[in-house]
Amino acid sequence: MFGGISTKRTCSGCGVTYFWNQDLEWDPFAVALPECFDEYKKLLVYQDNRFGVLPLRRLVVDAYAAQHPPCLEIQIFLGINRDLRAESVQNMPIYLLSLFLAFEKNMEHERIPLEVQNVKLNIIRRKTEFLDLKKPTMKYELCMYDLWDIVKDTRLSREEYTYLMLRFAEKTWDSWYEYHAFIKKVYLTHKN
Repeated sequence: MFGGISTKRTCSGCGVTYFWNQDLEWDPFAVALPECFDEYKKLLVYQDNRFGVLPLRRLVVDAYAAQHPPCLEIQIFLGINRDLRAESVQNMPIYLLSLFLAFEKNMEHERIPLEVQNVKLNIIRRKTEFLDLKKPTMKYELCMYDLWDIVKDTRLSREEYTYLMLRFAEKTWDSWYEYHAFIKKVYLTHKN
């Protein structure tokens, strides 16, 4: 956990240390520090304003979410209700699924949201429940802090931006290597 009030605290998800800003709000699932969540929102606004909604947007969203698995201790401390806590656990395989489709199945980015939605609907129909996936042991190579630090002061071309976001998503997927076989099984079990 991040301990008591201090001038710095570490995000339980991505592991980045931020200066504390009490004016920022937690994300709905309380899986990322408000400072980290704020940079994520800024990056998406920047992306949408500069390039429009890119086909790789889903990968950016899911890679960020994958870097911030639920932490029950923090969620309870912050009073996150039981349903949202359970939903955050059930969402983790879905976030990783889109990364699997992009980097293992080489699926076109435009097709990934529909394929993920199809699998998610089958999971819901079959009432499949997942156990809590534990955060990877290896450190993330790129985090939202790194991305926002690069993007906010640089006028990247669409190609440069796309490359950076794909690298972020792929490195996040690589970090979850312990669950690659599990995500493949989820996909094969629930794609039809």
